[in-house]
Amino acid sequence: MTDDVAHNTNDRTDELPRTDDEWRAKLSPAEFRVLRRAGTEAPWTGEYVDTKTQGVYHCRACGAKLFDSVTKFDSHCGWPSFTDYLPGSVIEIEDRSKRKPFAPDSKLVIVPRFGLG
Repeated sequence: MTDDVAHNTNDRTDELPRTDDEWRAKLSPAEFRVLRRAGTEAPWTGEYVDTKTQGVYHCRACGAKLFDSVTKFDSHCGWPSFTDYLPGSVIEIEDRSKRKPFAPDSKLVIVPRFGLG
């Protein structure tokens, strides 16, 4: 894939912001809440819910390649859904927050392999 679907603003993880103020300067308020505070955007509001654009989805914060568009499917849940992530791109951690009443069986949170901090 040569097209970047999601904005790839930073391929160099060694140049990532370190403080909350630096992250706030880089990210929109909504991106900061989702990426730095484990928030969730409201269903059906994200720019990638219905897109069929071919390419690779990148982490909005660090630029890491996460998903190939060929694995995107219509889950009808209000968020973009993928059957798989790019090998080596993410780590899975158990979600112990119990803050997700819409997905009580959700066990994993997928985060970029490089981590955000």
